[in-house]
Amino acid sequence: MKDPTFARGVDRAEVERGVQLLDADMTEHIQKVIEAMRDIAEELGLRKQ
Repeated sequence: MKDPTFARGVDRAEVERGVQLLDADMTEHIQKVIEAMRDIAEELGLRKQ
């Protein structure tokens, strides 16, 4: 999140607010999201079928 080239189109303030609303740790939350996205990568168009 600190690197401006990472997820360039993401509104960081929105992500931070969401993490606050979930009362979650930012690092843990991002890791969970990445893991969940890996499970459906093809559906998201992130991996060639």
